[in-house]
Amino acid sequence: MINRHFKCVLSLAMCCKLLATGAQAGNLTGITGGFDGAVVYYVVENGAQCLIYKAISADDGKIGKGVPDEALNKYLEGYKVKTPFLTYDGRFLYFSASNAETRGFDIFCTRREGDQWTKPQAVPVLSSEYDDLSPSLPANNLTVYFVRHNPEIECLSIYTSNRENTNWSLPQLLPPPINAGCEPFVQISPAGEIMLFASDRLLDKKKKKYSLFASTLAGKVWLPPVAVEEAVNEHSNPNAFIVKNKIMIATPTVDGVAVNEASRVASASCTRLVGTVKDEYGKPLAVEITVRDCYTNAIDTKSTNDPITGEYSLTIPNGGLYSVACRKKLGPEKSEIINTIDNVPEQNVHKDIVIASRAKLSVNVRDGINNKAIDADIKVFDKNETVKTTHLKTGVYELEIPVFENIEIEISQKNYLKENLNINLNSSPEFYEIYHEISLKPDLRPGKLKITDLVSNKGLNAGVKVKNLDAADEKIFINSSSTGIYEFNIRKNNKYSISVAMKGYFYYYTVWEADAHRISQSMEVKPVPLNETGKIAMTNLIFEPGESNLSPEATGELECVVNVLQHNPEYDVNITLYHSATEKEQTQNRIRTVSSFMESQQIPKTRYKIDAIAGNTKPEIQFVKKR
Repeated sequence: MINRHFKCVLSLAMCCKLLATGAQAGNLTGITGGFDGAVVYYVVENGAQCLIYKAISADDGKIGKGVPDEALNKYLEGYKVKTPFLTYDGRFLYFSASNAETRGFDIFCTRREGDQWTKPQAVPVLSSEYDDLSPSLPANNLTVYFVRHNPEIECLSIYTSNRENTNWSLPQLLPPPINAGCEPFVQISPAGEIMLFASDRLLDKKKKKYSLFASTLAGKVWLPPVAVEEAVNEHSNPNAFIVKNKIMIATPTVDGVAVNEASRVASASCTRLVGTVKDEYGKPLAVEITVRDCYTNAIDTKSTNDPITGEYSLTIPNGGLYSVACRKKLGPEKSEIINTIDNVPEQNVHKDIVIASRAKLSVNVRDGINNKAIDADIKVFDKNETVKTTHLKTGVYELEIPVFENIEIEISQKNYLKENLNINLNSSPEFYEIYHEISLKPDLRPGKLKITDLVSNKGLNAGVKVKNLDAADEKIFINSSSTGIYEFNIRKNNKYSISVAMKGYFYYYTVWEADAHRISQSMEVKPVPLNETGKIAMTNLIFEPGESNLSPEATGELECVVNVLQHNPEYDVNITLYHSATEKEQTQNRIRTVSSFMESQQIPKTRYKIDAIAGNTKPEIQFVKKR
């Protein structure tokens, strides 16, 4: 059998020459050519010996001399072989074979990998205790037609089986009008709508003559078959095939084989889709291919590609919209939409498909409170250890992760709570570029401030200001739960300034560092009335050696002095800076720095006085009530 797209139909004389030179001496028991006849297989039976021959078509359309496929024939030593069938995608070769161990002819199948065929295996469901011959499949490879000895009539009848996942269903005998006599041969067209078969139903059965019939599938029913003209012969295997709406007959002659056109049939036109399936690096991938009708979602074709070269070949009916899904085993899937509505009949469409094996994952890490980019530790739990992580800039990481694997990513940073990111890419439309933003929540500790009267120990309401000295722009929300009790959250290991403002009191200021080991922390403040204060040490108004700039802590302490002056206009302040003998030159710069700060806070020069004295003590302030 040769597919209706077999090239040599353009020249019947060429076909005759091919088969005459290739068949050698012997009985031709089957011929097949896949979709386009680029590779032709046939069986020559010569006594007890059966050999599978292979012929190749050249670029100019001429067919070379057939030669035995030595590797395949080596597998079949001791077997009698008949009725080969090359699937329309060129991936599988079915045939019937028997030897001393089989109960008759069984149906075998071999798969092409690169330029070689795998060891043929009997197909269990399609092989029985009786003879099973003449396997044939449409282009979608979802149904198989073959003939089997029917014990009820002691002759061959046509059976069919459907593919269920990777297995074949229990074969069913086709009802009349298909089976109505002895049917020793069957072949199905690529689109699956024309069945060609041999039958003795109209002839003198005593003479053992057969005629070819063609039946058309209408919905799910095969219509009454029509006899093909000039097809009467004495051969149960007529070597018939459909090529471009023509039924061709190959018959043995003295020189080899003669090919003649028998009739025309109304066979559906198809588009052949060919190409390769590779990953983004150009490596061939072995995939399962499923074609579905986009409107009904019904499966039209199931196939596989060549795992070595990545090449695939599909036959899709014209006049429709189809989804072609290529899935790597235990891996990603890639779908393409193919429109055959406007395609030219019998044309080839080339479509290379890329299934990405890896994806680019960008992870941006930010602080969960102020949304600033922060660096973090990225740990990937990858069983194959193939994930590559690159640190691009602050808080930005790029990871190359394998597609269709469960990847768990742990993002952590000191003083932050860990975050986990689970990635599972189960499809691959293109080379992925995925973006994830992760907000790490700071490891916060509950902070409590209690303000009480120095004498009565009663709670006092006051203005409380908390500032993160490590993140000056961070907003901190303070909750007053009861009189003199203030609650807020502070970051683990961060420094905070605490300011307490009350009229008539010195505004308390301190720096509080959140303890890394204590879950909750509290502080009690007892403000001192201004009329009772003397000189107060400024524990934070400290300048680094050789420096005259204010630190955040020193700025916070001066802000408290400003608050006192603003809310208590009856008081002025004296500020005393101390310097060592070696830092005398920096003294005037430091005085100017403090003065500039006071002016920036709108404090008149008449309300403060700044002096510098040699010594090693801490700076001091004293509030003085105006006379």
